[in-house]
Amino acid sequence: MHSPLSEFAKGSYVLEEFPSNPLRRGPKEGKLKPTLRGPLRVVGNAGSAYKLLNLITGKQHVSHISRLREFVYDKLRTNPRDVALRDDNEFVVEKILDHKLIRGGKKTREKDIS
Repeated sequence: MHSPLSEFAKGSYVLEEFPSNPLRRGPKEGKLKPTLRGPLRVVGNAGSAYKLLNLITGKQHVSHISRLREFVYDKLRTNPRDVALRDDNEFVVEKILDHKLIRGGKKTREKDIS
């Protein structure tokens, strides 16, 4: 498995473990559920608490170093923001090709909305 780093540099990217819910009883949510989210940018730290920036929402939050893993990527081929978009199931829409508009129960169609 991964050996956690003892510290992360400001401006580096990390993955954060989802918090576990001690109140949930029964089986885990599923083997295929992701256990890490991110990448998130390190903004600063105070001891073992790290302030992280969500690349999509721009919100900051604090997380303990034990929940963080280094985000390893190829800087020439990978943009961390693109990976974060996919992680949040958000996509950039380049163009809308077709749209169905329903008014009063009648279907009308509008083409090439740009």
